[in-house]
Amino acid sequence: MVDINLIVEIIQLIYKIPSMLLMTLTTYAIIKEIKNKNAYFNKQFYTIIVCKLTNEIIFVMTIFIFFKLPKWGFYNNFLENNDWTATIFYILAAQQTTFMFLITLLISVNRYIAVKYPLLYKLYFSKAKIVFVLLSFIMLSTMIGLGNIFFDARYKKSDLFGYLTPTLKSKNLIYYQMFGQIFLLGNISIATFAFNVMAILALKKLNKINNKFKKQFYYIIYSIFTFITLLFVEAFFACRFIAVKYEIRSFARIIYFLQIVAFDLTSVGDFYFLIYSW
Repeated sequence: MVDINLIVEIIQLIYKIPSMLLMTLTTYAIIKEIKNKNAYFNKQFYTIIVCKLTNEIIFVMTIFIFFKLPKWGFYNNFLENNDWTATIFYILAAQQTTFMFLITLLISVNRYIAVKYPLLYKLYFSKAKIVFVLLSFIMLSTMIGLGNIFFDARYKKSDLFGYLTPTLKSKNLIYYQMFGQIFLLGNISIATFAFNVMAILALKKLNKINNKFKKQFYYIIYSIFTFITLLFVEAFFACRFIAVKYEIRSFARIIYFLQIVAFDLTSVGDFYFLIYSW
């Protein structure tokens, strides 16, 4: 009998590998244009986009190395005998996911300021301020990631999923997950939604139809799309938390579906939507 999961993962590889290569090339091209002081790309919006794309590329690599390959049976003995590998995975995954939410919030704020206060845009989004904000995001997300050091991470075969996965065993884990995955990321999502709505209302109030405002409209739609993708990520975290906590086997398929939809949309989906908006 054909394994449906295997077919799905083969299909994922077929579109993910070229997409990651194209994403890497696009990131390089944007950086090159920024360094060459191209007037079109010499905006802080594209600096934010470069950080977002870079984070997504690294995130996909993290999932592939620490989750996909072990699932397919690669270096399982090594992972089971070296608990630090699971700790590294949780640190990186939490850091990159948190940064993903934060950078989406920043994009929403950027689009809102660009539409509502265009004359103040350069003041709020100067190069120095963007560098400071991005460094702050990196520090905050890294601190969230490092918090997983204390929760006894290890690789073991999951009774729920049926393959080797990294797991956290500490009794205090639930409180940290509630803070990180529900409270922090939930509030970031709410703020992102609020800025998206305000940007749309501001653009609608201006009632402009020229090319400049059409471009702003596309960027706002892109921001909304990234917000929607993160809702799937939040749903994945919630379902996985419930399934693992209460050992609900029937959630396994739902979690697998949400994992594919959520993280492929946040990486590949967001990227192609951004390309379209250009």
